[in-house]
Amino acid sequence: MARQTDNQLRRGSLKTRGKGRRRGTGRRRRRTGGSKLGVVLLAALIIGGVLLADRQPWPRPSLPPRDGAPLSQVTSWGYQLQRVATSRIAKSIELLVIDYSKDGSDRRAFSRAQLQRLRDRGPDRPPRILLAYLSVGEAESYRYYWWRHWNWIKPGWMGKENEEWKGNYPVQFWQPGWRSLIYRPDRTVLDALLERAFAWQKPYLDRIIDAGFDGVYLDRVDVIDDWRDEKRGVTKAMVRFVERLSGYAKARKAGFLIVPQNGEELLRFARYRAAIDGFAKEDLFYGIEDDGEKNGRRDVRRTLRHLDKA
Repeated sequence: MARQTDNQLRRGSLKTRGKGRRRGTGRRRRRTGGSKLGVVLLAALIIGGVLLADRQPWPRPSLPPRDGAPLSQVTSWGYQLQRVATSRIAKSIELLVIDYSKDGSDRRAFSRAQLQRLRDRGPDRPPRILLAYLSVGEAESYRYYWWRHWNWIKPGWMGKENEEWKGNYPVQFWQPGWRSLIYRPDRTVLDALLERAFAWQKPYLDRIIDAGFDGVYLDRVDVIDDWRDEKRGVTKAMVRFVERLSGYAKARKAGFLIVPQNGEELLRFARYRAAIDGFAKEDLFYGIEDDGEKNGRRDVRRTLRHLDKA
């Protein structure tokens, strides 16, 4: 009998006294309505919390200032991006440019202890200055930030693959999508929460700063040549990009070094010169046209005029 009654209740065919039926049904409806309202309120609270978290600033903590020899005292430096072995680096090398990771991945990034060993030049020698290589003008497919689907569908700020360097793609550096991968001065509470949940959310520059490097060696600043026909004022846009990157890095770690490579025409801007601590130039006397081939006098003189400003 109980089973039959249960079936009839589900079918709605069991008749009861009017008042009891109405009261029971009314109570059931009120509970259902309250449940829906609760879900709506919870969803609204979650959405509101996300929106609020995405607006509230959450700046990164400042770190102790850089401690070491000034860049002006360097007389001998090295550049080794692959197969870095501490035992093979000459003690005379006072500044060393390396990658922040042994293979570009976050998993094999250099630890503070490893960087300390690379700094050590033995007794009676000041510690070696370590700069981390950082390409600000090209995205690299072997980096931690690379999404697999980018192999087929590129972000709007990414250009065609560099024919000379496979896996490297010129970027529209002024676009927020790229800038947020490199540094994020306007970090919010939501950004901080996402970084805790997903390691790849942390920007490239902050990884380098937090690892303990003394500065960055900025490559592909000269990507401005790739976008002259598409971006009006691209040269000044790069000046602003480096200027803001430098200001952000030095605010986090006083004395942090900014050393760009190539793009020497930018040196004519006083703002740019004020934002950097040194400058590197490839192929000054040889190699513009081909490796080992001597550059023309006009090319050398033009480059030296820019370098003299630094």
